[in-house]
Amino acid sequence: MTSSPLSKKISADKWYLPTGIILSLIGFIDSTYLSLAYFRGENLNCSFLSGCEQVTTSAYSTILGTPLALIGLIFYALVFVVLVAYWDFEKKFLLEWLYWLAMIAFGVSLWLTAVQVFALKALCQYCLLSATTSTLIFGASWYRRKMVRRYPIEVE
Repeated sequence: MTSSPLSKKISADKWYLPTGIILSLIGFIDSTYLSLAYFRGENLNCSFLSGCEQVTTSAYSTILGTPLALIGLIFYALVFVVLVAYWDFEKKFLLEWLYWLAMIAFGVSLWLTAVQVFALKALCQYCLLSATTSTLIFGASWYRRKMVRRYPIEVE
């Protein structure tokens, strides 16, 4: 028995939605910790790497006075909300919008990781976790988008 395009679409959502939600929650928790530490002026508890403070207090850690951790927190909250909204309403434009948002986050994460390695010569485990999480969200979005384009099914 061969699988129909509909079963490909359904199986794409069966793995993509829970995976995306779990990844967004991981990123949200990570970014919340970084944001709280920033606003409270607390030192980070870095157990794996020793460059957390150097990275999170560098000139690269804020944009126009806004900590990147807070921007990450907003990104992960948006990912969560969009995925839950898609799960409820099945409006395909939501996932298309999320794909582009995740692509931007991936690009920013790539740049910030390069900044850690080449400019600061220090690594922050929490920042790397966020970069990994946003990369996985983008990768999952890219793969789902590829599957749906290969097996097009109208959802709306």
